[in-house]
Amino acid sequence: MQLSGTLEERRATLFSKYVDAAFKRRVKEVPYSREQVIRWVARLAAVFVRQGQTIFHPESLQPNWLGLRSSRVVGLVYGLVYGLVYGLGGGLVFGREKDSGFFIQHWVLRFLLWRKGFAPLRYVRFLDYAAERVFLCKVGGSYIFIHRMLMEHFASMYEKEPEAVSKAQSAAG
Repeated sequence: MQLSGTLEERRATLFSKYVDAAFKRRVKEVPYSREQVIRWVARLAAVFVRQGQTIFHPESLQPNWLGLRSSRVVGLVYGLVYGLVYGLGGGLVFGREKDSGFFIQHWVLRFLLWRKGFAPLRYVRFLDYAAERVFLCKVGGSYIFIHRMLMEHFASMYEKEPEAVSKAQSAAG
């Protein structure tokens, strides 16, 4: 049997079929739509590729995931929330100042990622679901893509046209 198309086209076809098969796997619960999963996994892959990352620790989310302008918004919102919480006695609830600040910054960032549609609010739950679908592999409390080429496939989907990610995949499904 002779294959047609370029190597890149054949890889894209192979990974599209892999994604289709992954969504046919039985899982305990289906809390997300196919489009959401693909959009969020593609976004994660794009960040991995852009930052030269291979392993993701959910607690290490950074404001640069939102872009430069939004990073400033995170700083502003963080400053306001931190000042309000700490000023009202939050230091007693959250413990030391350094730990209180990380907690607030982390949740502000997660909220903003959710508001922009970049990630679900319950991100670890989503990452576990993506691991059940065999896009990611859980390693302790961290996550990696099961294969570098799959990560690059998702990243290219996101980089080409982020809003087309869900259109292309819903047409395949």
